[in-house]
Amino acid sequence: MSSKIMTHYSTHYSRAVARVRGWAPIMAQEAGVALLTGGTLGVLATKLKGGLDMGTHKVPMDAVAGLGAMGLSMFIPLRYRERDLLRNVSIAAIAVGTARKTEAYLGSKSSVHGELDDGTSDMGIDPIVSAARSL
Repeated sequence: MSSKIMTHYSTHYSRAVARVRGWAPIMAQEAGVALLTGGTLGVLATKLKGGLDMGTHKVPMDAVAGLGAMGLSMFIPLRYRERDLLRNVSIAAIAVGTARKTEAYLGSKSSVHGELDDGTSDMGIDPIVSAARSL
């Protein structure tokens, strides 16, 4: 290869390495925030009497607290790093609450694995499997 092509590739390689070095700590922090927030909410859900849902309407308090913290982050006098951290925690709490309520709402209406029925119909069942069931 010519030296011009080698210089081109080495320049792109060094730029990629610089991007990884710059973004890796930020990505690690964001992943840590998500892990700690999810873990904390999981512990609270098991320790609190009613879990994370409150009232007769089962309001997801993790999502409500996340929305509240997100709103407060605009008014609390914090430096930008602390404000970003608070917003990341808020986003994780909102996501956990939304996921929990969506799962509760859908319940048995849908299947994670893509089954269309609850297994009681014989449509599409292998003849060998149906013969084994009758034994």
